[in-house]
Amino acid sequence: MSVMIRLLASKRMESPKKFDVPRLKDPAVVEQSCLQLSNRFTALKHEHSNEPPEDGNSSGSSVNEYWQKFRNALQEVALKILGGVKRNRRQWMSEETIRLATKKSQLPSRHSPEF
Repeated sequence: MSVMIRLLASKRMESPKKFDVPRLKDPAVVEQSCLQLSNRFTALKHEHSNEPPEDGNSSGSSVNEYWQKFRNALQEVALKILGGVKRNRRQWMSEETIRLATKKSQLPSRHSPEF
């Protein structure tokens, strides 16, 4: 009797978004982002202060929820103001290499009757 064990594939975590940080060199962008963040954090502060006090057992979840809201607000403003960074991938094969590979694939093989 043999036993087979199958490993489960681990879930890939979503990589954090990268923002176009060099845009912060522009003073107008800095001012706009500060204003947006100030508004969001003020709203978070009022929302947090209006919540009823929780018992001592679930304070960890309250802190985690507040952190999630804080992080999401920061990321949303950064994405809205700065935008994401577009990844520039280098072409790993030159046009000449692609042309030669295509030309080679069109030649008859050694095992074909035309050879």
